[in-house]
Order: sequence, then structure tokens, then C-alpha cells
Amino acid sequence: MNDIIRCWNSWNWTDEVISRGFLLCMAQLIDVGAELQSIYPIDLLGFKLPYLYPMARMIDIAEASECNEISLAVVRKSEIDLRRALTLSPHAINETNTMGQTALHLAVDWPAGMHTLLEAGADIDCKDYYMMSPLDYAVRRSLVEPIHILVDAGRSLEYIFDGLVLKDAVRIEQEHLIPDSAQENVVDLLVDLIIERRQRLGDLAIRTLPAWDLAHFFPHGNHNSYLVDEHASQLFSELPYHGVPVPSALDPGRHRTTVYHHIQSSSRVAERLWKRGFRDIDGKNSLGLTPLMCMGSNILDYDGSMNLYLECVAWFLKKGANFYAKQDLALYYESNEGEMPYESRQLMSATSLHFVACKIGLALGEYIKVLYNHRRPLRTSLSETSKRVLERIVVDNVSDDCRCSCSINGCKAFTLMSKRYNWLTDGEFPNWVRLWAQLTDLIDIGDPLKSSEFLRLMTFKKLGLTHTCCRFGFDHFSGMRLFFRIGDQVAIDEIHEEEAADLQKLEELLEEFEAKRIELDLPFMDFLKEYWRPRMDEVLREGELDEEALKELGVRVYESDEEALKEIGVKVYESNSDS
Repeated sequence: MNDIIRCWNSWNWTDEVISRGFLLCMAQLIDVGAELQSIYPIDLLGFKLPYLYPMARMIDIAEASECNEISLAVVRKSEIDLRRALTLSPHAINETNTMGQTALHLAVDWPAGMHTLLEAGADIDCKDYYMMSPLDYAVRRSLVEPIHILVDAGRSLEYIFDGLVLKDAVRIEQEHLIPDSAQENVVDLLVDLIIERRQRLGDLAIRTLPAWDLAHFFPHGNHNSYLVDEHASQLFSELPYHGVPVPSALDPGRHRTTVYHHIQSSSRVAERLWKRGFRDIDGKNSLGLTPLMCMGSNILDYDGSMNLYLECVAWFLKKGANFYAKQDLALYYESNEGEMPYESRQLMSATSLHFVACKIGLALGEYIKVLYNHRRPLRTSLSETSKRVLERIVVDNVSDDCRCSCSINGCKAFTLMSKRYNWLTDGEFPNWVRLWAQLTDLIDIGDPLKSSEFLRLMTFKKLGLTHTCCRFGFDHFSGMRLFFRIGDQVAIDEIHEEEAADLQKLEELLEEFEAKRIELDLPFMDFLKEYWRPRMDEVLREGELDEEALKELGVRVYESDEEALKEIGVKVYESNSDS
């Protein structure tokens, strides 16, 4: 059994079609006599199983996963067997099988069985080995009645990893894993439940807390039209200190967050929340990140997702979100209990715009790979709203304080977007040209400085110089991509000193290119093809001769940024960190 599961490890188990296919495969194996001796605990398998709930619905799998008599009665959907098992072993109601599932987990598509279990004392907060509750099961399968049953029984809407079950529901809706109407009903139900519970929490605070405390939780002043959000978890924790009992059903989750951190990239859901009083569109979560910084993890998951993402960014900007809000590193370190997780690189307080630009760069790289296979122009996939947001990102001229010759006076959004794109497409000349062609086909890049920035970045990359600016890399503590840079200024100075000759060559070439652009008066794309490319090939041929001469003299020549950084003691996270 476990060997069969391992063969399916590379598939996306959140895909309902794949899960059904797996179950059909297992059923056919059982029909021809396959013996299921056992199913190992999750921690021994080391990876995620498909939907654990539908697997255990099959009686053979339920028995192999060591379900007790109560759970087996649930799998058979036998009310008589269930009541008999509960009478014989009432203490076993919350026992788990080898996948960590209780009988309530397995009953989520059997409302009558759920009622019986809850009346007998089933734990509504129980978690399987993936920390998923029966409510998570019901949400992932778009089961409206079971969601109502669990919520009416007092189940909170928090989710142990992300804060709210809403995030899963929106993702499933956007990826069309469940028929649209069914999943939209679930999303709307969860939104209504979140609103209702947050209103109850706020009303409880208004009735019981003194005015000076309320000012912190209701910064906008209007208690009637504002729903507490960014500080909801703090409010839930603080009310008992004032002697106010709070039902566990109102728990918004342990961690600081806002509802907007959990909408994926759904402007439809965002608008519903806004209309009902949620206003913290720039609120910070426990990592100090705004919703715009967190949004977009699914930007490449399905066709049309980049357009939805950009339209949702546009929604935030229209409502007044601050593109230049910075990550609050104090909150990050507080969550990390004050520890500095990296010795050789430091976190950088990047803006929401930084995050959006990098995610768009990655999306453009992925999209252009598809584009040149299918000849589908990007402009046919983006709405006018999305194009306007993309234009705003490209033309923005606000710089950070990075010191790196890949840009002048720090990284801009366009630089970050292009670097991220370059990381995905390996920096080959045709891909640089494709990026510029697609951007100019979409938007009017009227600022001549943008072509100069693009030229600088291309030349920097072609010369093989080392970036000493920010990197959008994987953070093992948060499980997200954040902005880092080399933490030791001495290390940065050392890189600049070692590459001084090449950095001087970069500036000389850029001066030459700008003069030639005026002299030749060619469109930028033609200039790249007719002058820049052959000139850079010539420079690199000269460099190869110089490199051999240096090696003969015993001078160390680095092949990449990573090699140079490692040489001076900077730790490089090769699998997840990138420029």
C-alpha cells in the first residue's frame, strides 16, 4: 500500500481529479485481490498523502489504517453500528487511526453521523497528522451542511498554519478544483461566518472594555462600521484579563494577521470583506508583512492567475493601500523569539512594491516560456486594469538603499522584476529581448532611463559580476520568500575590490553604449541585436584571454556569484535563494 502511495508522491493532492484517480486505482487493486496489511503513520512516510478523508472511506483502507469500531461504523454509514460502538466504547470516540483521523474526520460527508458523534462528545478541534480538523476536511470538499454543523457546535474558523480556513476555500475556488457554484457558496459562507464572529468579538469588547483600550483595537474610531482585524488575536487574548469570558468559537487564531492575508488574489472576496467593515488593508501579520507582500503564492498555479493577481493588486491600490509600506522586522524577530536566523545575510525591510515586482518578474518568466511555445501574446491575457498596474510597477522610480552596480542608486521595482525574470530564464539574450518586447507591447515605457536601466542590468549579468544588492530568497523560519542581502559590509567591500576592474569595464561599456545609441539612432530592440550583442561577445572573448593569463599567474577566477560569496565566508542557500 505504502509503495503505491509513494509512486503518486509528485502529484498535487489538492487536485480533486487526481485524488479520485488514485482512489479508483486503489479500488481496482483491492478488487483483484491486493492485500492491504497496514498503512504507516505519516511521519514515517515523510510526505503528504492524498485527501486522507476519501482514502479512509474505503472499508479496506479504513481497516488497514487501524480504524476502531466507531470509525468503521462511520465508514459504513451505519447508524445502528455507530450507536452500538459508542455504547460499548464511549471513551474511544476520539481515538485516531494511523493517519491521525478520528471518527469525526471520517464523518464529514455524513451529517447524521456527525450529529451523533457530537452529541456523544466528539472533539470538534481534533487534528489529523497534517494538523487538519474536520472543518478543514469539509471546506476542502465544499460541503456546506457539515461546515454549518461544525460551526454551530462552536468550532472556530482559525487554521493552525495560516490563520483562517478561508484561504484554502478561496484557493480551491480560483483553481476550479470543485464546481464553481459549489465552491463559491462555501467561500461566501465562510466570509459571512468570519464577519458575524468578528462582529460578536467587537461587540463584546465595546460592551466591556474602557474607552482607552478600545482606541487601540478600533483605531478608526467608528465602532459601528469598523471590524477589528489586525489586532483581533490580541483582543481575543486580552478580554479574559479584564474578566470577560470569550467563547472559543470567536478565536481568530493565535497569530497576528488580517482577513486580507487570506484572500489569495480574489478581489471579489476582498470587496465583500471591505463592504462589511474590514479596513486593515495595510495591516501587518506576525512576520511584519502586509497582505500585498503575502499575496501571490498561487500566481502561477493556473491559467489566468497572473491577471487575477494584478487585478487584486489594483483593488488594494484603489482602496488606498500603501505600495511603499515596509515589512516590520521587529514583528518578524518577535515571532522568531529574537533570534537572528542567518549569520551571513540580513533581512531587509522591503516594501510591498518590492514583493509585488519580484512575483510579477517570476510570473513573466514562466508566462514567456509558455508564450513562445504557443505564440500567445501576454496582452491577450491581461485586462486593462492589470496593464495599468504593470505599467505603474515598471515606471516607478523609488529606489532602495542597495549598493550594487546592477542599478544606479539602489534597486527599483523594474530592476527587481527584471532580476527575478532573469533568474527564471537563465539570463540568455533571447529571453531578455522577449521580456522587453512583451512589456513594450503592453505598456508605454516612455522614460528613456528605463531602457538604460535594462541595458545596465543586461551588461552586468553578461560580465558575470556579483550582485551585492537585495535577494528575494527563501526564509526557512517563515516558509516564505523574503528580502535579504549580505550582512557584512566588509564582505561587500571585498567583492567590490576584487571586481574593481570589471566594474570599471561595466561603466566604460555603458558610456559607450549610450553614445552609440545616440549615434546609430536605432530602436532599442534593434540596438540590442545589432550592436550590444556582438559588442558583448567581443568583450567576453577578450575576457577569456585575460582569464587564462590570470590563472597562469595564480589568480583565482570565480565562475559565479555563489562561488565568490562562498569564498569570503558568505553562506549561500543554493536550493532556495536567488537573485
